[in-house]
Amino acid sequence: TWRGAVTVVLPANAVANGQNAQIRSIACPSAGNCSAAGTYRAQASPLAATEGLVVNEVAGVWRRAIEVRLPGGTNVNPFVLLNQVACGSSGNCSAVGSYIDANGATHALLVTEAATRWSPGIAVALPGNASAYPNATLSSIACVSVGNCSAIGNYDNAQGDIEGLSVVEAARSWRRASAMVMPANAASNPRVFFYGFSGISCPSLNNCSAGGQFSDSAGHYQGFLVNQVNGAWQVAQELKLPSGGAQAGKNGGVVAVTCTSSANCSAGAAYLDAAGNYQALVANRVNGTWQTGIKVTLPAGAAAVGVDGGVYGLICKAASQCTATGSYQRNATVYEGFTLSGI
Repeated sequence: TWRGAVTVVLPANAVANGQNAQIRSIACPSAGNCSAAGTYRAQASPLAATEGLVVNEVAGVWRRAIEVRLPGGTNVNPFVLLNQVACGSSGNCSAVGSYIDANGATHALLVTEAATRWSPGIAVALPGNASAYPNATLSSIACVSVGNCSAIGNYDNAQGDIEGLSVVEAARSWRRASAMVMPANAASNPRVFFYGFSGISCPSLNNCSAGGQFSDSAGHYQGFLVNQVNGAWQVAQELKLPSGGAQAGKNGGVVAVTCTSSANCSAGAAYLDAAGNYQALVANRVNGTWQTGIKVTLPAGAAAVGVDGGVYGLICKAASQCTATGSYQRNATVYEGFTLSGI
């Protein structure tokens, strides 16, 4: 039974007028015990600042949101963005995103909770080839147990190329991030991008799968899938498109990944067909190998998902028991939602 919605009680320094608070992600490791993350507008001089917030539900009661404490040397307006939160257990969670420092550089942000208490955020230690202005952000995070999480994102290297990164927390200690290796046909600037929905899944310690988008040497946008096996991230693989697939396209690529075991996963994505129409697909990883994607059969009368459509959410409780959600284009001016079961 769904209860009536309640307004989040913002931190005491929230502006009263012109507020634009948003909850971007929630994780509930047990009934009545959840953690959520988002942003709000806080009082600052000379103008209001965009700050991060985290809020906990404990034993069924939502507490007041608290402001995320940032590392030193932040911008007057740090423009905090918290993209996703994940939990190892009730009251032990981590949230990821980005903030801007006093020099105008964007850094990837990690915020960790232990026993319902949120610690000050930390900037991710980036790979050695990162630019001094790295434009770094973390898009998605997954936690296997308390203090053991993995997150993905992107950053600019010293040449200005946009690379993917992964960062691992082991026994509550976040390590230095590592650069992802894109497929062999990637452009010199692969323009790695993650959509920030549920782009990573970790079914067991040191075993994860993730997906996103990159640019190949022909200038086409493609989807990619990348696996962590026994603690080591492998070279990413290009998403294999169904018959008639041309490329992922600028609005395509892998959006959602979920795994039921270390070798069996599913991914949701979008791609361009030979006629230039965006279609939705699902792909399965079976016994460690990613299979060719399967085109989603849309509701009657629909021919494409459109530039704003595709698979956005995907959950599998067993290898053959999955549910996906997404958006498709019913006609030239109307988009609708769809559900898909039994992938």
